[in-house]
Amino acid sequence: MKYLIPILMIFVIQQDKITDYRDQQEYSLKTIGDKTWIKENLRFLEVNPGKFILSHEKYGVYYKNGELENVCPDGYHIPSLSEWKSLIEQLPGKRNSRQGKLVPMTSLNDNELLLGGMGRQDTVLLSQVMGYYWTSTDTLKTFYKEPDNGLQKHLIGIHIWSSGEQDSINVEPTYMLAETYASMIKMNCKCIKD
Repeated sequence: MKYLIPILMIFVIQQDKITDYRDQQEYSLKTIGDKTWIKENLRFLEVNPGKFILSHEKYGVYYKNGELENVCPDGYHIPSLSEWKSLIEQLPGKRNSRQGKLVPMTSLNDNELLLGGMGRQDTVLLSQVMGYYWTSTDTLKTFYKEPDNGLQKHLIGIHIWSSGEQDSINVEPTYMLAETYASMIKMNCKCIKD
């Protein structure tokens, strides 16, 4: 007599897209290390529907610091500094002297870290040259003080910029004068799963 042994087959379905129910925008998901990121820059406009949205289909919306609290879809949040640093660690490349990494352009493109510049008033500055992203880490905490002029700089997120080396780009934390960014600066957002 033959015995039939049932074989349990488990299928793991990896969800690779998310639709933001608030505005029906669809985003791709990417797992990097042990974290799931929304691959594209956020395009949610309802924070301020009349806001400046130049090139938002390509680069995402540029958000002010005060607009960040509920900008990510449910179940996602703006990355903390440690989550950004973890992402940088996962990217191929070599460390630089500014807590960042020199990364091949192909890796940057694979992770949609875009050179979208930053918004100020109704203008985008440094588009195609640099990219700026918010962090959820307390932006009013002083992380760096220049010894020569005493100006306190505050962490606002990460930025990416040309390294001068062919096909490579720097990805690293960035700092600004608090009075400069508090009311004027607008930057892109990435979201990461809770």
